[in-house]
Amino acid sequence: MSLSQSKEATKRFVNLYETHLATIHPAYQRNPQVKGIRHEYFRQLEDGLLAVHSVICMKGTYYHCFCLSLHRKPLAPFLYSPFTVGGRCDHNYTVTSACHRDLGLSPVHPVAPFRMSDTHMFRTGAERIIERCTTEAEARLLPFYQAVWNETRPALQALLDYASTTPVAQIAVDASAYLGERHELPCHMLEFQRLHSSLPSDQRIPFFAATTMAIPEIIRDIPDQLQP
Repeated sequence: MSLSQSKEATKRFVNLYETHLATIHPAYQRNPQVKGIRHEYFRQLEDGLLAVHSVICMKGTYYHCFCLSLHRKPLAPFLYSPFTVGGRCDHNYTVTSACHRDLGLSPVHPVAPFRMSDTHMFRTGAERIIERCTTEAEARLLPFYQAVWNETRPALQALLDYASTTPVAQIAVDASAYLGERHELPCHMLEFQRLHSSLPSDQRIPFFAATTMAIPEIIRDIPDQLQP
């Protein structure tokens, strides 16, 4: 995909972004596997789990996102993975939309409305938007996403155990017994948690099978053992 900003403008944005992320946490480093209109910076929270600030530039507008993920890079063509919680280079899942949909913060709350710009052209005022997006993501989204990760990890480990020990033919048989909506797969971690917790016990294995068949590339990208 072609760049939507000049190389010089992109370089200035990257320098400003990197300078601010260094004040948030010195461990953030640029992801060299992400290029073009996407920019990513990550730090390791625990073995394998990354906090990721990402930006996608579309037609000159920058969209800021934040997630926790076990993937070192986005896995095209999938935007969602049960091993990622939050938005990653996704203009429909920005920091503000994540605060609204994941945290339940309301832009029209009568007492404490949550409103924040998380998209901008790179011009005067962009620095303030960058600063607030990254700060709010670390303060609000990161602790919530860590809690989701800790709650969901046993189910994700069960998914990995099933996918790594079950023959392909048996996975297909198990998946055929899944009674849920296939269009819900693949899904992000919050949705995976919701679906898994809502299923009766006899639907857990079919759910794992249907998930495995929907996202084989994603399953293969994750280590067999998630660190406790």
